[in-house]
Amino acid sequence: MSVKTIVAFLVSPLVIPAVMVICVLLVPRMPLTMAGSQPFTVRIREGLSLGMLALWVAYGVVILGAVPGHFRLARWRRTEWWAYAVLGAVLGTVPWLLFAAFVYVFDFSMGDFPPRVLATFIWLGIACGVPAALLFWLIEFHKKRR
Repeated sequence: MSVKTIVAFLVSPLVIPAVMVICVLLVPRMPLTMAGSQPFTVRIREGLSLGMLALWVAYGVVILGAVPGHFRLARWRRTEWWAYAVLGAVLGTVPWLLFAAFVYVFDFSMGDFPPRVLATFIWLGIACGVPAALLFWLIEFHKKRR
């Protein structure tokens, strides 16, 4: 594994806090946040808090899923940007679905999961995973394709 690949694995999840801030700003009553009709600065702080938590989870996903996924795609010679976007969408969605299953099984304060909450979790996973995967692809492969 080259230094460039290691840097790509370390840098690519850093987009997730920014994505979470954007999601909290665009979806005012997003599950897991209390920033519904709060001022702009409170919503940004809430998005950063959720984003930093998601960042820690993302590094776990990188170790458990992205590293093996990258090597599998490289072995199959699938280095197109869209292959990494699909991998990012899948890997980004898995932790949110596991969280939803955990909350549903143990019946925490969210009780019965409305479909809107589950759909929000899936879109959050896609919104976090795809930009991180595309940033990885840009760092790792963009110069090789010219």
